Amino acid sequence: PMQPTIDGLKTFISTHTLETKVLIAPSFTQGHSIAEAAAEGQPWFNLHVHTVSSLAKEILETSLEECVPTTPDIALFMADQVLHEQLADCRYFNRILPSLGYSRTFVRAFEEFRSAGAGAVNEAAFINQDKGADFARLLDAYRSQLKRESLADRADILRRATECLKSGQAR
Repeated sequence: PMQPTIDGLKTFISTHTLETKVLIAPSFTQGHSIAEAAAEGQPWFNLHVHTVSSLAKEILETSLEECVPTTPDIALFMADQVLHEQLADCRYFNRILPSLGYSRTFVRAFEEFRSAGAGAVNEAAFINQDKGADFARLLDAYRSQLKRESLADRADILRRATECLKSGQAR
């Protein structure tokens, strides 16, 4: 299934030998494997392998956008703090005890929600209104903590890079 991708890249490399090329791949390992397979037997220059996240970070760096990205460990730690601080005041989630497992689940939920570009939580979309209100409360606390610490999670980095590209600020 990768052969059409490799063949297409091989053709592109041969017709654009010296121009800068960017290959966006799911991981650096996969990208470099594809690039090596496509380059077999021919010279290539200026082929840069990126993931979506690494390209977004590069766009922000070259446009001088100040952004301190979180790491997975920092995001987990922040979600854990939010759960410890907020769960007692929740009506639906107050039955769970904070743990790393729940923190991981909430980090994924926060990042998925934020990556979807949704602004506010539509509490009415939840079957259980208390669950919707609690999720909104926890997400707001997570957002506040990101802002307070001057950090940006993956969703924020992608949003900022997209805005940068749309406004023409990226080089």
